[in-house]
Amino acid sequence: MNQIIYMMLLGCLFVGGCRETSVEAEGPNPVDLLQGQLESERQGRLEAEKAVAEQEENRRRWELATVGLSMLALAAFLAGTILGSRGRRYAEQGTI
Repeated sequence: MNQIIYMMLLGCLFVGGCRETSVEAEGPNPVDLLQGQLESERQGRLEAEKAVAEQEENRRRWELATVGLSMLALAAFLAGTILGSRGRRYAEQGTI
């Protein structure tokens, strides 16, 4: 009896699997979804590149300001040293 039931179930499965059904997928087209994701990733990449370019420009400006200030500090140090040595020399000579 069990064998007959199993045979009937297998027959139903085989017959049910043979009929042609045309089922269209509901929802958006996967190609359109991938193109949308690609475009959003492209926009994100462009924004990230723009942010990196701005950061590099800011870094260059700070580097230039640092070099300029270091040169100014060096010039002030040299001027102070020159003035100090002349002041000491004049003090030793007694002519101020």
